[in-house]
Amino acid sequence: MPPNFIKPPIRILVQTLTHLVRGHRNPDKRMFMLNLICRYHWNRNFSPAEHRWTTYNDFFALRDQPCFFVLDYGQAPDDAEVRVLSYVWDGRTLEYAPFFNQDPLIQAKVNGIPFGQRPPRTEETRPKREVIRLKLARDIELEDEEFRYMREHPEDAQWVRDNVGVELWWKYNEEEMLRTGWGVVVVVVVVVWGFNRLLMRMLLLGCGDEMIVLLRGCFVRAGIMGGGGFP
Repeated sequence: MPPNFIKPPIRILVQTLTHLVRGHRNPDKRMFMLNLICRYHWNRNFSPAEHRWTTYNDFFALRDQPCFFVLDYGQAPDDAEVRVLSYVWDGRTLEYAPFFNQDPLIQAKVNGIPFGQRPPRTEETRPKREVIRLKLARDIELEDEEFRYMREHPEDAQWVRDNVGVELWWKYNEEEMLRTGWGVVVVVVVVVWGFNRLLMRMLLLGCGDEMIVLLRGCFVRAGIMGGGGFP
């Protein structure tokens, strides 16, 4: 086990599974892990003025996906001079895992990340539908403009739907309804009329199970009903 206080230059590599990282959405989960690393070694929180970070495979909207975090501290004229410490996060503790960074696939990924200044992200050069797909998988909140793009480009919306899976597509629709007038109308109807009466009316009108589940998800997200059974 390395000493808790490590002097720079140092690179710290942490592997975990997406569902083990705590937090509400991607930014919270990422900051949780960066703070965890800094507190473990230096007894303080992550500082963007001092530390540099990179994530790989951070698809937090999906469960059981291997992902890793890289945190760099300090400067070095040659990347080969930088010590690398590797850990595994099991959801409760950081376990020192010196074998982890010997994996050829991990080595290839990590060696491709320069220790110094990071190159600018190139996400904006991707097709719009691919950016939206990645944001859904990474659990990053979409902008209003991106929801509008999906409504105005049904062929791209269909492509995203085909490539994110049923659960993420439902989540996308839940968020869209809560951002639009339809979401407001449904919330008002539920508050005034009651969910059970609305559900019976939808069944009589022939609404499918998918729409009912979608609306229920909206109510849960809005805090109108709990995540368990129907009220």
